[in-house]
Amino acid sequence: MKIKSLLALLTAVLFFSCKDGKTEVAESENFKITVDVIANKEDDFCLLYTTDGTSNFQNNAVWQHVKGSADQQSVVFNLPKDVKPTQLRFDVGFNKQQEEIVLKGIAFEYKGKKKESRGTEMRLFFRPDESKCTFDGETGVIKALVTNGQKQVPSLYPQEVYLGPELKKLTN
Repeated sequence: MKIKSLLALLTAVLFFSCKDGKTEVAESENFKITVDVIANKEDDFCLLYTTDGTSNFQNNAVWQHVKGSADQQSVVFNLPKDVKPTQLRFDVGFNKQQEEIVLKGIAFEYKGKKKESRGTEMRLFFRPDESKCTFDGETGVIKALVTNGQKQVPSLYPQEVYLGPELKKLTN
């Protein structure tokens, strides 16, 4: 009887180990965007994406909670399975108490292909929504604007002619 129990336990362990391995493979096949930022206060970030080549951002969004820290941290957005984005937009700083946010780098990954962008190259891919924020492409500093006494939620829109082709290189 003990041998049957031991075999059942061993089978269960092997089954769940293999299942976990398959889950990791499936996640690695999703399009992944990693943003390295400094955000001093706890916040939520939103990545919006399109799949039709336009910058008409509707309901396609992935949210991530961000812990406040004076240290650089990585915020990872995994797009749904089989989604191949054609344009991306970042909305950051929903916390009205948030100070400036510093974008240090961004990486795009899909099925073993990777494109990283740091420093001034990031401004080739993203531009600020000038009605909501400023974005210093040299330092990566994103500052929310205040309009009629209301702090705006900063949005970084794509530089379509540069970002679109880079995303396409990863998904083809």
